[in-house]
Amino acid sequence: MKFILLLSIFLFMFNGNLFAEKYQSADKLSRRIPIISTPKIIEKSAISLKFGTSINDTYASTFPIAIVYNYKFSKFFGFIVDISYSFDTNSALKDSIDDAFKHATSKVLLPEYSFNRAHFNMGLIFKPIYGKISFFSEKVIHFDLYMSVLAGGTYNIVRERNKDTNLLDDKNKFMPSVMFTLGQNYFLTKSLAFNIELINNMTIGQIFEKGSASGILNQNFAIRVGLNYIF
Repeated sequence: MKFILLLSIFLFMFNGNLFAEKYQSADKLSRRIPIISTPKIIEKSAISLKFGTSINDTYASTFPIAIVYNYKFSKFFGFIVDISYSFDTNSALKDSIDDAFKHATSKVLLPEYSFNRAHFNMGLIFKPIYGKISFFSEKVIHFDLYMSVLAGGTYNIVRERNKDTNLLDDKNKFMPSVMFTLGQNYFLTKSLAFNIELINNMTIGQIFEKGSASGILNQNFAIRVGLNYIF
């Protein structure tokens, strides 16, 4: 279900230009609207509040809330800071496993897993594409496409099996991380934009002490939406 949602969102993001071409009309748009262009105004700073959900956690569903600040020092490049905290709940699969464990008459081992609790990353943002889309020839909305690469640290909640009881113990583990972002801004006004993005916050290092359940690079995908205030 999450894969279908992700595919639908990005089909909308990358095919907005085709939608715009189809619905341009000569009577309401007196001149051709360039779909892809370079920015005419450089937004110096923007601060965002974003909400999201994880899309590749098997046993826990996480819901990150993030504050993101970026400062553009050139036409296409800027500096970005991303601070996030995640709330969590068990997935349906985890609930069914827990229920089976409670009623099991033989030995059942609960699966070990981890998820991102919070992160602080900073790096560079790159905005190579600016454009416009038109909905039914009534409203022209400006948008941009951006990519960012950030580095910093991430706190993980690690639920690892206790050797004596076979139950899971919660541990907090800080790990270095690298984050990649791909997203779009849709400008509602000169100072407000709707934002949608896909992130991959990769932690670096061994999560579990035994080293059997994870590799060195652990990918954590999430979809986030929010509002940007531009100033």
